[in-house]
Order: sequence, then C-alpha cells, then structure tokens
Amino acid sequence: MWFLTTLRRRQQTIQSLVRKGYRDAYVEQHIKRGIATQIRAMRDARKWTQSELARRLDISQPNVARLEDEDYGQYSLQTLKRLASAFDVALVVRFVPFSQLVDYTTRISPADLVPASFENDTELHLTPLAASGTTAGRVEPASTTGVTHAGFASSQLPLAFSDSPVVAIRRVPATTTKVEEAANDYQIAAGG
Repeated sequence: MWFLTTLRRRQQTIQSLVRKGYRDAYVEQHIKRGIATQIRAMRDARKWTQSELARRLDISQPNVARLEDEDYGQYSLQTLKRLASAFDVALVVRFVPFSQLVDYTTRISPADLVPASFENDTELHLTPLAASGTTAGRVEPASTTGVTHAGFASSQLPLAFSDSPVVAIRRVPATTTKVEEAANDYQIAAGG
C-alpha cells in the first residue's frame, strides 16, 4: 500500500509541475519547509533544546526558533554551514533536475531527516591504520588528460575545483607490508 500511495503522490506532483509557477513554488516550499523540519529533527534527535543549539551556533534562542519556522526560509549559505558544523554533518547544496527533487520529496522518511554525525557515520569505516594492523595503500594522481565522467571533463569534476591543489586521487596497493612505512606512502596530485 505504501508503494501505491507514493507512486500516486509522485504522479500527482509531476502533473502539477507542468505549470512553471507551481515548479517555482514547489522548490521554494521544499527549501523553506525541508530545512526547518530537518533542523528541528536533528536537534530533537540529539535531545538538544533550542537554547543548546543557540549556544553551539553562538546565536540567541529566538534566532534558532526562527530557523526552525517553516515560514522563514531566509537561510544564508553561511548559516547553513554553521548549522552543519554544529550538528557535525555534511552540507550539500546543488542544482538537480525536477525528477530528483520529486523522488526525494515523495519518498523521504523521518530517518532521512537525521543524518549521522561524522562520529556516528558507519559508512565511513574509519579505523586508524596502526590500530587496525592493516597495510595502507598509496594514493597517486589519476590521469586527467582527456578524462571524462558522465559527459563532464576532468576539470568539471568535484575534486578538480580551480582553487583546489588536488586534481584527482586514486588508491593503489602498497609496496610494503610495514604499516609505518605504508602510512607514509600516500600522495596527492598537485594541481597545476
């Protein structure tokens, strides 16, 4: 039943998006309501009061209440970055096709609103090399000459920002079995 409800809601949303004014309003409401709801959900999951979040952001409690107000919607990138830092989560701001927005908004669950903090992010599998007893690998520059990915040139890939010293990296097997030597065997390609 859940799948049919989601599918029906998705189809209704797509039909409404035919009108440009509706598309603009849909994006605006997603930003206003989505961010406010997520701020509140992350704060509640950590059992923080608005005052505690305000302390971590170095702002007043009424300002936190405003950030959690679904009618506010005046978030600056600086404020969003500060919130991400306070919650110790990543922030992704990007343009997407409407199909991705519709999929996201029609399939979101309460768990999606509360990303794990860096410390609790089990997808990273962070283990200190020496403690794990594993052999490290060496990171070398990936070839960037004529490289494309999904139609983008290597200069357009996320790791190839013009102001970044990193062009690209790839992991290659270590040439030694000693953890101490292997740990020093990581290199990052400098951009030119």
